[in-house]
Amino acid sequence: ILLMFNGSVYQDHPFVGFNLMAVSMAIFGVNEFGARFPSAILGFGSVVLLYLIGKNLFNKSIGIMSSLVLVSCVWFVFRSRAADLDTILLFFYLFTFYSSLKATKNSKWLTILGLSFFATLLTKSIVGLTLIPPIIIVFATKGIKFKLKEALPHVLFLIFAAIAILTILAMTYGQNFFHAYINTGLKTAGKRQIDLMEIKNSLTVLYLHYGIREWFYPGIISLIGSVFYLHKNILLLALYSWLLILFYGFLSNNKISSPP
Repeated sequence: ILLMFNGSVYQDHPFVGFNLMAVSMAIFGVNEFGARFPSAILGFGSVVLLYLIGKNLFNKSIGIMSSLVLVSCVWFVFRSRAADLDTILLFFYLFTFYSSLKATKNSKWLTILGLSFFATLLTKSIVGLTLIPPIIIVFATKGIKFKLKEALPHVLFLIFAAIAILTILAMTYGQNFFHAYINTGLKTAGKRQIDLMEIKNSLTVLYLHYGIREWFYPGIISLIGSVFYLHKNILLLALYSWLLILFYGFLSNNKISSPP
């Protein structure tokens, strides 16, 4: 849990992703394969999860197309072949949302939802908090198909788990860990006013364009066109809320929103 880098305590990111790499290297050896294996296998898992999300939200065809879009994105393939935290984060990020879809019908998925959410927060930063609005919309629109008393044991377990995790982190790193963690996630020192006129010239759009290549313009058209289908599938609101929160975070980030 206590991460060290060059003899000093490392607080930039939490421990889950690094521990997955450590376990992998303990099995496969301290080499490139061992370091990259978690990203590769969880990248594959992300493709499967996106199919399941599309299938649950809409139908099998959309699930298949969504997973094919993801696996054909240059940036995703690049990250899935690298020994870093991004693909590991993406897997837990998608798994948390998928668990919310399943949890509306089965209370047992609440525990899985909570643990996956904790793993998301403990992999890289507080970006996992952006899942809260879409998950609330999922529960509000799909409704809960089980009795509330069935959920009580799972909710109590997750409360105790959260308290235990926070206590362990506080005892291991001290209170300054939470301050550093929040500042890293919010990038409080690098915020800027969003200039709608400059969005097209920002590094954010440049990264997005080169990262998804041929899906860039179809994606923009779909994002606008899907508005007309909201009355047919209210769950689209969950996706819109998710995207808007993420876009705000990227576009207000001074580092990647400045013109190249």
